[in-house]
Amino acid sequence: MKNWDQITIRKAVEIGLLEKPLDGNHGEIHPKGDDFVDSGIPFIMASDIKNGKVDLENCSYITNSQAQSLRKGFSINGDVLLTHKATLGEVALLKTNYEFVMLTPQVTYYRVKDKEKLNNNFLKYYFESNFFQKTLHNYAGGSTRAYIGITKQLDLPLILPPFPEQKAIAKVLTAFDDKNELLQAQNKTLETMAQTIFKEWFGKYQIGDELPEGFMLDSLGKVVKIKQGKYVKSEKISEIQNQEFKYPVYGGGGIRGYLQSYVYDTPQVILTCRGNGCGLIQLSKNYSTITNSCMTFEYDNSKLDFTFLYLFSKNINFEIYTSGSAQPQITVTNLEGLEIIIPNEIILKKFKGLVEPLFEKIKKNYYQIKSLKKTIDTLLPKLMSGQVRVNNIKQTADA
Repeated sequence: MKNWDQITIRKAVEIGLLEKPLDGNHGEIHPKGDDFVDSGIPFIMASDIKNGKVDLENCSYITNSQAQSLRKGFSINGDVLLTHKATLGEVALLKTNYEFVMLTPQVTYYRVKDKEKLNNNFLKYYFESNFFQKTLHNYAGGSTRAYIGITKQLDLPLILPPFPEQKAIAKVLTAFDDKNELLQAQNKTLETMAQTIFKEWFGKYQIGDELPEGFMLDSLGKVVKIKQGKYVKSEKISEIQNQEFKYPVYGGGGIRGYLQSYVYDTPQVILTCRGNGCGLIQLSKNYSTITNSCMTFEYDNSKLDFTFLYLFSKNINFEIYTSGSAQPQITVTNLEGLEIIIPNEIILKKFKGLVEPLFEKIKKNYYQIKSLKKTIDTLLPKLMSGQVRVNNIKQTADA
């Protein structure tokens, strides 16, 4: 593209656009296991970087004194993070109120030095672009786990539009991301509202209490059909959703990919029943399939609907129903006798009337999030290649 420069990251360091990147505490004994504490300095691993964000709420922590004992890996607000080992190519812009966070050796930080010539938001989106990601993976070595060290990272290309256009590109893409974040936060709030209503209406009743008129005590296996998911061959799953593979398939950690057909046409309450994620509760979308690492509570012939079952399940500690020495697992037999308090039909109908609109709004937001993500995925490579110029983009992020 005319007036766009292509240099290497090494050149960007030499001319002062970037600090020379450091890959965490490489070569040192970094914290693990018993070294972690409940609060302190965030210690960011590759797994904490996903979907353009750093998970500072669920990451591990180390003490300040332990952090100070390390020579490398100090990352500050505004750094662009890139995973470069095992999990390759996850990118995030660090946004934090901490003075610094610490990085595992699997993560490199990129720190802009000349903020009048290189925009860090632009750099983050550039690292996410198909062009950079393909180049990154082509440069990566390692027979068992993908890896690209600092030397090879310095040789990676960096495409630089004029600075005003960098800012304009970043502004457009950030607007879409901000809208996405707002919808995700709204969905969390809506689910919290539904949980609050459930607890206020039903949380005060415990097994063994005297129940209101029409309420009854029953077992989960009698009010729903607890069913193991089906085995799905990996070669039948597409990682990308398209017109042919459009139905999500749920595994123990969420959506595994997409299939050409589906099993359930209504939302299902999903319980992860195998592996480290045992006990995780998910709520599927319409038209989906559940794998055999999960089970579902089929409610077709039940007086209970998915909203009640989902909120009920989120309040159950499924760890007490876990068995298996080699691998944690929950069986159908383990759960069939789980006791559940069933409200009368009038109360259930009123409850559904309150929470169903909340779940409908969550669903609507979910599909809007997907639409925004698709727009970003389509727009990003075109902006980064100069195929689409910012002045030609209709500002739809706030629509």
